[in-house]
Amino acid sequence: MMMHVSLFLSRLILPLLCIISVLDGAFVSGENDYVSTVGDSGMRRDAWNFCNEVGAEAPDMGSPRAADCFNLTSTSLKHRVSEKDNLLGVGTPFPGISQRALCNVDLYAVEKELYLGSLCQVPDSPKPWQFWMIMLKNGNFDTMAGLCPSNGKKTPPFSDPRRFPCFGKGCMNQPTVVHQKTQLLDGNTTLREAFSGTYDLGSNPSDGLDLISFYQVEWEKKRDAGSWQFRHILKTSKNYPWLMLYLRADATQGYSGGYHYDTRGMLKTPPESPNFKVRLTLDIKKGGGSKSQFYLIDIGGCWKNNGKPCDGDVLTDVTRYTGMANPETAACYPTKQGQGWIGDARTWELDVGGLSSKLHYYQDPGTTSARRIWGSIDVGT
Repeated sequence: MMMHVSLFLSRLILPLLCIISVLDGAFVSGENDYVSTVGDSGMRRDAWNFCNEVGAEAPDMGSPRAADCFNLTSTSLKHRVSEKDNLLGVGTPFPGISQRALCNVDLYAVEKELYLGSLCQVPDSPKPWQFWMIMLKNGNFDTMAGLCPSNGKKTPPFSDPRRFPCFGKGCMNQPTVVHQKTQLLDGNTTLREAFSGTYDLGSNPSDGLDLISFYQVEWEKKRDAGSWQFRHILKTSKNYPWLMLYLRADATQGYSGGYHYDTRGMLKTPPESPNFKVRLTLDIKKGGGSKSQFYLIDIGGCWKNNGKPCDGDVLTDVTRYTGMANPETAACYPTKQGQGWIGDARTWELDVGGLSSKLHYYQDPGTTSARRIWGSIDVGT
């Protein structure tokens, strides 16, 4: 559950599978000369981070942040994050945690992400990087719980059953997480790892998926060649009709799209409009139906209405999103229905920087135009 406005951006999601092999942002420094701003350019190395806001932890799952990264030798791999690290939950100390976060589920998750980032961090220039981000969101909203602020201010319970889905108390819960740690397979030639689970607590996906929600992310690559391939599956249920699953490249330091606290990720230098492009390969296996929405690319940034950068003040910070589901424009985007969809796998090189520089975002009259810097780039449904 994301306790801010980004929770409510998506629509009803049904099963979808996609394979993503490259997500790579670059500054343009010449006609055919690119300098990558992504730590793991071409997605050839490994790390991931499971990310969500909290509210309350799911039973026996720990705080909803988990990571998988390792050192690889000629014959084996050594994990840098233990299962004990991944299962850390509120009240359990870890190196570097503050006293104010120790017993606060939301702050605990924030600082746990920083701790996992320190375990996975890779030295690089101009900054180190940590991991690709897998982000799973539950779109249920219990308006009677009084948990979520409105425009940064605490909001009392209110009734609005037609606007937000919720089956009752507990509808904003965190999911179960089953983690399959990275393994060397096929004679030490292939790396594979995964996580999966459900929001329907008390159910078991191994007993069948007909009546429950389900998600799975598996990623694989050849040991010394090529890029990681991510395979995503997302299925909603009656109680959880609004779920979101994204692969993200987030800022390695500072704010990323939708978050008002320090995050970790893959973008060493967050790209700035208009000078960046995004290259990714997609192979969509199954769509989610007419009520689902797939983002070919989505970017998130943050600046105030006076044009100044965000500083963590939720009363004045404004997150800006640009979601590109099927824009009828040039810049190498789909221009006809079906392009890049099922049966039409392709690699896209998208002029995201150019397009985002031309869009209108509100600012107070008479203020200096904001620099459009994007702390997150993601693809998903």
